[in-house]
Amino acid sequence: MTKTRRQWLARARGAQTCPIRICRGPLIDETDGTGRASLRCLRCERRLAGICRDCPAPVEGSLGKAVRCARCKVVARQVAARRSELRDRDGRRRRARARYRANADQREKKAIYSRAWRARHEADVAKHKRREALRQSPSRLEYFRAYNAKRREQAPRGRGPSRFAPLLTAASMEFDTPTTQTALKIKANAHQWAKYHGHRIATRLDSFVGRTTVYMVQRARA
Repeated sequence: MTKTRRQWLARARGAQTCPIRICRGPLIDETDGTGRASLRCLRCERRLAGICRDCPAPVEGSLGKAVRCARCKVVARQVAARRSELRDRDGRRRRARARYRANADQREKKAIYSRAWRARHEADVAKHKRREALRQSPSRLEYFRAYNAKRREQAPRGRGPSRFAPLLTAASMEFDTPTTQTALKIKANAHQWAKYHGHRIATRLDSFVGRTTVYMVQRARA
C-alpha cells in the first residue's frame, strides 16, 4: 500500500464522502474475497484513469486533476450558474439594479443606444405603442383620449431653435466632445434632427482633439 493510499484511508475512515476536495463523491465500503474491508471512491478511480465523471469520454486537462471532458465542463458550468441564480435570485437582481443606478456612464450609453434604435425603427415603435394601448382597459383609454384632447386645445408651447439650426445656412458645425459618450450623443441627436426635417448629413469624430464635426450633405427641398 502506498503512502498516498494510507493517508487517504486515514482521512476517509468514518466519513461518508471522499475527503478529496475536487471529488467529494460517495464512499463504498466493501470486502474482498478474503474478508478484508476496503474503501473505494468511484469518482477518484475515474479521475485517476482520465475518464470524465459524467460520460465515458477522456478528460480535458491534466491526468489526475481534471474531472470532466470539454463538453461536460460547459454543461456543469451552466448548471452551477443556474443553481446559484435560483438560490439568491432576488439578491442578485437587487445588486444588479444597484450597480446599474450607480454607473452613470452605462445609463447614458444605454439611453443613447435606445434613442438611436427608436429613430431607426419608427414603424416598430409605433406598432408596439399601439399594441400596448390596445391592451389597456376602456376606462384608461378614455382617460388618455380626454387628456390628449385637452392638451391639443391648449396653446402650443414654443420651443427654442435647435442647436443644429445653423446648418441651414452653413456647410458644417463643430462641437466639443471630450468623451466618447458625448460624441455619440451629438451624433445621434444630429441624425435625428436631420431625419425629422428631411436633410442628409454626415459626421466625423476627431478623437485626438475631442471634436465632432457635422456636415450638411443635402438640405431638404422647401
